Amino acid sequence: MILTLEQIQQIVGGEIFGDSLLEISGISSLQEAISGQMTFLANSKYRSEVDKTAASAIILGQDISLSDISVKNGVSVDDPYYAFLQTHQAFANASMELPTGIDSTAKVSENVILGKNVSIQAHCVIENGVKIGEGTIIWPNTHVGPKVEIGSHVRIRSNVSIGERVKIGDRTIIQDGAVIGSDGFGFATFEGQHHKIPQIGTVVIGDDVEIGANTTIDRATLTETSTVIGSGTKIDNLVQVAHNVKIGKCCRIAAQVGISGSTQIGDYVTIAGQVGIAGHLTIGSNNTVLAKSGVTKSLADNMGMVSGFPARLHREEMKDQAKSRRLGRFLNELQELKQKIADPDSTLN
Repeated sequence: MILTLEQIQQIVGGEIFGDSLLEISGISSLQEAISGQMTFLANSKYRSEVDKTAASAIILGQDISLSDISVKNGVSVDDPYYAFLQTHQAFANASMELPTGIDSTAKVSENVILGKNVSIQAHCVIENGVKIGEGTIIWPNTHVGPKVEIGSHVRIRSNVSIGERVKIGDRTIIQDGAVIGSDGFGFATFEGQHHKIPQIGTVVIGDDVEIGANTTIDRATLTETSTVIGSGTKIDNLVQVAHNVKIGKCCRIAAQVGISGSTQIGDYVTIAGQVGIAGHLTIGSNNTVLAKSGVTKSLADNMGMVSGFPARLHREEMKDQAKSRRLGRFLNELQELKQKIADPDSTLN
């Protein structure tokens, strides 16, 4: 794919400097860009790298003086990192284009409703009553269960399993191997035996969500109930979201997090890697749970950073960790005092 500098400016805004008809074949870092590509300067500490880059054009902040820049073609914008993202997305979309239509090896039921320019790749199975919006791409070996609703411009990678009646919003991305709508872990114990509780709810995923590879999101337990992932939320690889969990908008959840059943998470919450969250809790909005924490109690809105086990305010956890590091010295001093007290000749007696 080739874009002119003028076309890139139409995507990112800002002001062009240099040759507006310059053709650009891609975007890369200052260190790795080659002739014909674009680069960007989003952090002033890399300013010295600009003079070394082989890139033909650059994205700069409007606070940078063009007279000091060796690259003479580019776009000057308010936020160069976001402009990089937009440019990178334009090239990435072109590289992921697949032929529209249904591959001859795919199985698509007769009563499926497909929007314009849908692409269903090899060996996919699309069950009865499925609705798929325009421009959606489904990569090979994916199964979409009965009565699933998929929005427009969704990207579903290979080997994904989507259970019956799941709803997926527009522009959502589901990475390879994810399982959406499997049974929740619900059992009732009676007379020494664990009896399965049927899981007959569903999963609702909002717009602009990303689900990482091999992540599992369980369906809700009861009819007309849902496990919910709010719009704009990004979930990393290898995350477990249990039944009836509700996650708000624009959250970020890193790899190997486990969220137990019926927990509710507010908006703009960040959960770092390997965090465990107990069931039936409320995690308020605008909080950050640091890596390897164990959340056993609900957290109010706007607490900020929490960490440790059980998770609490990060500053309190850090104070106690500092105390624990001094514990060995205190014990040694205590032992010395005991020995002096026990010594009849000690001046302490």
